[in-house]
Amino acid sequence: MMLEKQLSEPSSPTSMTTQTDADARSVPGDSKFGDSDYHEESDQHDTYYIAQVIHPFDAQADGELSLSVGDYVIVCQVAPTGWSEGECNGKAGWFPSAYIERQQKAPASKVLENPSLSDHSDAL
Repeated sequence: MMLEKQLSEPSSPTSMTTQTDADARSVPGDSKFGDSDYHEESDQHDTYYIAQVIHPFDAQADGELSLSVGDYVIVCQVAPTGWSEGECNGKAGWFPSAYIERQQKAPASKVLENPSLSDHSDAL
């Protein structure tokens, strides 16, 4: 359905392949993540979900989110570059998508520890 929409829209001066290649080289926090074209190509379905951290991640740049094993994160969007944007322990940022595992629900004790999770209780 998205492909049909893209095919019916007039093509932009930049080819779709070039945009995808540029996004693959983008670093989290780069201005590409704010472009409306980027959001159309992202692997998001306009829903948040809960995930548990399965590998630790130490943020190395502005806009990245440090994660510890066992933490729960609210995933806001998943980019085709292998990075996800989310919130954990009251902070937001980007982290590798492979470092988390989607969950159907989170323990109440973890929800109470993380104020951002309770703000998005509809994701539970």
